[in-house]
Amino acid sequence: MDLKKELLPAMERRLLGFLNHINDATALSDAIRDRHQNGGTGIGEKVAERLLKARTELPGRRFEDLHQVEAVPGVGEDKILDLMHAFKQPAAQAFRSNMYNGVILSNWELEYFTSIFEDDTSFQEVIDSKSSLAEFVGEQVEQISLERYSNSKAAELAGELVERCYDEYFPDSHFGAYALALWFYQFDADNWFSFERVLKETEKYLNFYPEWEDRLELHLYKGFDNTGVLVDPVTQVDLPVVINRGERAVTIWTCQLND
Repeated sequence: MDLKKELLPAMERRLLGFLNHINDATALSDAIRDRHQNGGTGIGEKVAERLLKARTELPGRRFEDLHQVEAVPGVGEDKILDLMHAFKQPAAQAFRSNMYNGVILSNWELEYFTSIFEDDTSFQEVIDSKSSLAEFVGEQVEQISLERYSNSKAAELAGELVERCYDEYFPDSHFGAYALALWFYQFDADNWFSFERVLKETEKYLNFYPEWEDRLELHLYKGFDNTGVLVDPVTQVDLPVVINRGERAVTIWTCQLND
């Protein structure tokens, strides 16, 4: 099995980071589920103990690639696939799932629209400047709006509005997490959740990958009115867009509260 083809480099680095930082065999075992059995154990405690022991015997006391992990007695291809499955979920999908797991209820409609680029060159061409990113996001917004409301004029105007909005850029994930949490919090103050609760999830989202080269960055298009072009009321002004370097992806977020 060619492990490099099975997992994005950023996802492999995240998996290796997990294996290199965890020190408890039970916690390791509990974190990895069998990909075929709902709730079943993917890595047993004995194998988890072997992984931790093998790590201490490596140069630098850390795994550098998945082949070193696969070589640990008792691991093999099946358990490697269970490990990979646990870390294969894209960041946006994980964030949305976590938000519905105890933060927001079913009367919230939180959606994301992700564009994935096949190569670094085309990705960098879009994200390297605010103007090229705004142009790209405007085109995507126009397409999303047209598909949802079938109003070509409104969709075109929405796309143009994105390019006129001020792009508040958060290269630091900590400040970006605060800004994104505040965007959610302003929907309905704390009638639904505390600011601290949603901040916990936005922090996890924008710090999804541990390496700087894989970082996630928030762009907030200030003053963009989502109403009637992307979502229905109750919604919030401003348009959150997340650049995910690890997945070579641009994600547009929308949300409406059916109160």
